[in-house]
Amino acid sequence: MPEIRARAERAAVPGVRRLRTFRRDLPAVRISRRELFAFSVATKVIEAFHGTPLETDMRAVMEKIHDSMQGKITIDPVAFTEERMVWGEDYVRIDPDTWTQMARSLDRRERVGIRYQRFHGVLRNYQIDPYHLLAYHGNWYVLAGRSRRARPSMFALSRIHSIRPAGTYFERPKGLNIRDHFRHAFGLASSGEVMQVRLHIRKTIATDIRERVWHPSQQIKKLEGGDLEMTFETDGWKELVRWILSWQPDVQVLEPERLRLRIAEKLMEGVRRIVKE
Repeated sequence: MPEIRARAERAAVPGVRRLRTFRRDLPAVRISRRELFAFSVATKVIEAFHGTPLETDMRAVMEKIHDSMQGKITIDPVAFTEERMVWGEDYVRIDPDTWTQMARSLDRRERVGIRYQRFHGVLRNYQIDPYHLLAYHGNWYVLAGRSRRARPSMFALSRIHSIRPAGTYFERPKGLNIRDHFRHAFGLASSGEVMQVRLHIRKTIATDIRERVWHPSQQIKKLEGGDLEMTFETDGWKELVRWILSWQPDVQVLEPERLRLRIAEKLMEGVRRIVKE
């Protein structure tokens, strides 16, 4: 991989120095087949940063690593990526300026004012203290503090219509631990009210449910006939409701009662709309 260096030399004009560039070849890096596969996977991981200023920098680094490869392996890393593919998730388009401003304000501990579109489409103004940026399922989110709210709130960067520094600064809560905050979450949903969930899973989807870790605390017991009973503790109400609805009619809520009633309510609402149409 060539390295470009610059050397200062005196120019004809007094007090002025000019830069002379030259190229110097560095030893190439030898890699194994397994390391090559790891490299190909890493190129796919970059997709999580699509639309952010980090994407360009990360791709530039990967291209430099690509250019340095030599040895007995003659497989083109690009072609190898297609043979051992990590399929990218769908993603949400993020305004790079919004991402940059949020990251800058987070580093400076600076409050920001945002114009935000809520899930149901309503636009509202918020003043927030950005604590943490995280990528999840193709979108970027900021965990942020709000006045008169003891628990931090989550905002999707894709729904921020405008952002501006508020000109004031904040102190990050001393007891805030990101891992602890999401310990009981289901996805990113976290209300702080932990509930014990018990589900009955029909055998028609038993393999799909059993082979994946949906929640760190999950316990799965096989029942007679091939059905499953799944239990876990979570405070992620909203995403849990959507997840259970996505598996209907093969998942039945046994506990808690309010979750069972909520699922029944949403199903009946859907049936009414279908019949009405």
